[in-house]
Amino acid sequence: KWGAVLSSLIIAARGRPPMTNRVGLARADLYLVLDLLAGVDRHNLNCCNPDSTRAVINTGLLPSGEMIRDPRRAVSSASLVEIISGAARGADVITIDARRIAEELFGDYMMANICLLYTSDAADERSSVDLGGRRIIKKKQKQMILQ
Repeated sequence: KWGAVLSSLIIAARGRPPMTNRVGLARADLYLVLDLLAGVDRHNLNCCNPDSTRAVINTGLLPSGEMIRDPRRAVSSASLVEIISGAARGADVITIDARRIAEELFGDYMMANICLLYTSDAADERSSVDLGGRRIIKKKQKQMILQ
């Protein structure tokens, strides 16, 4: 693990470009947590609003170099999810072990972020952006069953 990659995605109405390229304090509508360790960083959590931010969290924890060198630094995924849930709208938090899904479907954890996007779309039947997750997951499941 070489460190967290952080990015803001701001979607604006046509003809009204955003005035910034970073999500402001308590302004995030969606907090997409691909990396639990980066997800609990207070600078990132500051973008969440407990009244309005929905969170989709990858619970598959990829240990940092420090955690590998010092086993006493081990952390609980559940405790990290709880921290994020407290900063976001806790009742609407979606948790997915995208690392496990990627390893089962593709034999490697490298597709975990893509799996998180697709499976979070499939798990959230409410209003959402259709990322095609239901079709891709169903197709891959059929291929696994046929083999």
